[in-house]
Amino acid sequence: MKLFNPNINFYSKSKDNKNLALNQIPFPSTNKEDTINFSMFVFQDTSIRVGAYNLYVKELVDIPNWLGIDILDRYSNTRVNIKNNPYNFNIEKRTGAHGNNRLAVILYRKTTGIENTSKQFKIFPNPTQNTIHISNFSNNIQNIKIYDIKSSLIKDINQVNESIDVSELMNGLYLISIETNKGIEIHKAIINK
Repeated sequence: MKLFNPNINFYSKSKDNKNLALNQIPFPSTNKEDTINFSMFVFQDTSIRVGAYNLYVKELVDIPNWLGIDILDRYSNTRVNIKNNPYNFNIEKRTGAHGNNRLAVILYRKTTGIENTSKQFKIFPNPTQNTIHISNFSNNIQNIKIYDIKSSLIKDINQVNESIDVSELMNGLYLISIETNKGIEIHKAIINK
């Protein structure tokens, strides 16, 4: 839960409208966007402090390339990709220019040419026990990542081969992200030992 302080208060809102200092949510599992509402209050001697502010992401850790992260400003009707750009805005005393739900973070799966057309690669066998093979393997593959069903990164493979050892993974459904210079393909794989 978010505890208020006398200066800057920036916090997310849960789905049931609770104020949260920390908010862990899974990656979007479909092409639908997930919206996380934010509230912002900046005080100076118990009054709203007007002025220019900016938001920027200093570092992203274990965030896949296919995940889009935008800031939505409902007051200025602006949407900016926060992964690549800082967002500058003003706080004013007008209604909607501060306070509850002015800002939101929008999470979404970015579409690429590969995702919208037939798949370039196939993974087999599926289900598998210890090894996944990639058909049409080429040097165009830059990276392979394996995510669990909650979209947590399990394995990041920078030196890719046409076979991936998955013997250490537990039984279950996994997402295999194959990144090339043309985009990202997502495949589902079942491990069943």
